[in-house]
Amino acid sequence: MILRAADDLIMKGGRNMLVKTLKGSREKKLLEKGMDKNPAYGFYKDLSLDAVEERVDWMILSGYLKIVYDYRLPLLAYTERGWEIEKYTYVRECSEIYRKDRSRNKNKSIALLKSINPDVAVEVLGTIADEGKEKDLPGLEAWQKEAEGKIRKRLHFAVNKIRNREENKSSEMVRLFIAMPMEGNKGRYLQDALTKLKASGIEGRYQPAENLHMTLIFLGETPSDKTGAALEALQSVPVPDTEFAVKGSGYFGDILYANILIRDEAEFQKYIARLRNELVKKGLTFDSKPFKAHVTLIRRCSDTGNFDFASYFEKIGRICLYKSESRDGRMVYTELGASERNDDSGS
Repeated sequence: MILRAADDLIMKGGRNMLVKTLKGSREKKLLEKGMDKNPAYGFYKDLSLDAVEERVDWMILSGYLKIVYDYRLPLLAYTERGWEIEKYTYVRECSEIYRKDRSRNKNKSIALLKSINPDVAVEVLGTIADEGKEKDLPGLEAWQKEAEGKIRKRLHFAVNKIRNREENKSSEMVRLFIAMPMEGNKGRYLQDALTKLKASGIEGRYQPAENLHMTLIFLGETPSDKTGAALEALQSVPVPDTEFAVKGSGYFGDILYANILIRDEAEFQKYIARLRNELVKKGLTFDSKPFKAHVTLIRRCSDTGNFDFASYFEKIGRICLYKSESRDGRMVYTELGASERNDDSGS
């Protein structure tokens, strides 16, 4: 919430204004800037001003916020670490605005997305791709004509997914993704790491051992009769002969992940590009967001520290096509088929 309060002050205000926003001050200058409309305004209204200052200073000293100078004027800015958390807080907020907007048969949220940080808009468009309806298409298509770069690509994905869903209303839809399962030594290493994190008191939604994987391509909702085509595309591209290791950690908002280091990163990126081309040939759509090698460990993680995950390199093995579905409040991933690295060293 401190980071959310800071969002409207980045490069516009300083530490004292952030403290007063969190305290819920009625100071004229604060109200003129509209800080009373910030979702975190008054979040610490029951604390003393000194106590709020301590919390804000802790965020600065711990590397979530920083002070930069515009000549002699000290202004707030996010660190990379702080922005990663705030970005996903803002994503959830904007996604909820979209859902309420749609439930009221309005379409104002598209205008909102066009005005906010592109990193946030890209993530919210993922929600729209999953949940959007036909009435969203005119606004998205109009935006697509003027958009550029990653926003344009994400809009293309959202538009195609919504149109695909509308055209296949009578068909059963399945949620698909292509991933490398964390099996063998790597699976055991990550399970041990999760056990130690839980024993240390870190709270959150821990990934079950059977769900640990590295996503390569997310196809999302796909007509079930195209599952065979997706599997054919996967199996038509040989798995690259390279190695991977667990190396360090990171966060997407409050999601803790283990970073994956691939020895021949360039070759693996070529493999993913070839996979994408084969999917396109089969008439399948997917999220074209750049690939980042990671394994999700804990959602809603109570900690934001860095963890020194590290393991030995070992060969990449199977790449699988999965179906994702929610059962009894938890995600279940079902393997539909796989492509395996060929160890045959003969001619």
